Amino acid sequence: MQRIPLTILCITLAACGEGGGGNSETTITPPEPDPPSPLVFLDSMPRNTTSNVAGYQARFDLVYHGEANANYDLRSTCEATTFTVLRNVVDLANQSGDQLVNHKFTCPEASTAAGQEISVNTTIANESFEGSITFDTVSDLPSLNVLQTREINTDDVDTMFSNYIAGALLDELDLPPLVEFVILTFIVDLVSSAWQNLASPNASSDVVAQQVEYSSVDPDGSATHNLSGLIAFPNTDDFISREQIILLTHATGSTPSLLEDSDAWYILANLFAAHGYLVIAPDNLGRGSTDDAPETYLLANRTGTNAIDFVLRVLQDDTYTPFYNDETITLNIIGYSQGGHSAVASWLELLRHHPNLQASAVYLGGAPFDLYRTFRGVLQAVNEECNGDGYCSLVDPATHVPFATDRILPGMIEFTDVGVFLDDIVDDEELDAGFVSGFLDASPDYDNLRSLLQLNSFTNIANAESVFNDPGTTLHLYHSEYDRLVPATNTDAFLEVLNGNVAIIHHSDECNSTSFRLIFEAIDKVGVVHTLCGLNMLDEVFAELR
Repeated sequence: MQRIPLTILCITLAACGEGGGGNSETTITPPEPDPPSPLVFLDSMPRNTTSNVAGYQARFDLVYHGEANANYDLRSTCEATTFTVLRNVVDLANQSGDQLVNHKFTCPEASTAAGQEISVNTTIANESFEGSITFDTVSDLPSLNVLQTREINTDDVDTMFSNYIAGALLDELDLPPLVEFVILTFIVDLVSSAWQNLASPNASSDVVAQQVEYSSVDPDGSATHNLSGLIAFPNTDDFISREQIILLTHATGSTPSLLEDSDAWYILANLFAAHGYLVIAPDNLGRGSTDDAPETYLLANRTGTNAIDFVLRVLQDDTYTPFYNDETITLNIIGYSQGGHSAVASWLELLRHHPNLQASAVYLGGAPFDLYRTFRGVLQAVNEECNGDGYCSLVDPATHVPFATDRILPGMIEFTDVGVFLDDIVDDEELDAGFVSGFLDASPDYDNLRSLLQLNSFTNIANAESVFNDPGTTLHLYHSEYDRLVPATNTDAFLEVLNGNVAIIHHSDECNSTSFRLIFEAIDKVGVVHTLCGLNMLDEVFAELR
């Protein structure tokens, strides 16, 4: 009888693994995960080689090739708010991702701390990647300095546009004598029918126009204090402050800060100022005070940053507070052609980085919203392979190639990592034949250039419902179907991506009248319809806002 408890005890111990030769459990330690691979940035603000970042600069960008539906872990030492813009990309040879990812960081306030860092960890094709930019900031304060002042009386303001039509406009069009005689007939008709407001502005006050320099950032993200621009305002004590400030983003070849009567955007600034508006018109970097550098031509993140920095410098200066209602102030942004592209960039800069400043309306037209396909269309025309492509069908290589060689490529190559030198692809102001064929045939040598052109396009945005979501803004679009310089297909494509995401008014009849069709049929000179449509748009905007 005494053996029974012993037997039970042995069974119990065996069940507990304490005796009888029981097996012990083996713990398997999983292998350490591979460290993330380095993430290579296509572009960034600041660049990863920049050290003296402006302490007053609180917005930054990281751009790289990624894929749809990826997850991102974004970090910053300044506890920034973040927003991501996704662009679908095409025609790349060696990129595994199908999107361009642009992370935008907005720090809550400026910093003068050393060792600032912004970083991202993401997964591409089931592989983990990590990248960061580290930089130091400098403690200098932003500034706004007046270099030159010009006072214009109402009589001179009233004749500015008429004098421009009689002189500078015809010089810009650069027409043969017989063609100039023909076009004058149409221009006289347009002055009396479509440009009445510009031709008879009925200025209500004298104007002060100032050439200024202001603090912003260079294309690499470093501090700069010599970007130039124009500020114009009414020269009278008898006015009611406006609830809008006007931001003008100039067209190709314009430099508003030079205060020249032959510059259409300088004239427009004076017309608005003569009706009580404070007008701000930045020069692109590469023009005015910085004309020794290549222009930031159609580089959206750069032009948008500089333009809004100019607005901020003006709002920070008490000199200009009498000219607007500080409690309800909004922006009206106006741009045409290159300036239309800059106007979109400036509007998106407000949306992403300056939520306390609202655009009430954006007026834009004749712009290369799809910069990649517009550029590619020129190369297709050079290679004589348009095949009905709307971005190519009206291209005249003799006119369009210089826009590529002299304007688009120099700044993009100078300020971003394109992977080629200008001399490699431009030969005596002509595009190198090997470059043209390689670009069109998706040679990997030009992947970065194709990517950067798509980065500076607005028609390929994949998360448009988030990017363009702005209930407080209305976009007004203008473009002539007879435009030989910038294909109207750009605006058609932009309307598709905007549709339903922001309020839009498409002024489709404004530049497609019988007069414009007759000009198109009578004159094959590139740029004529483009320029005249721009003046139609500006007349309508001036009539609405004055």
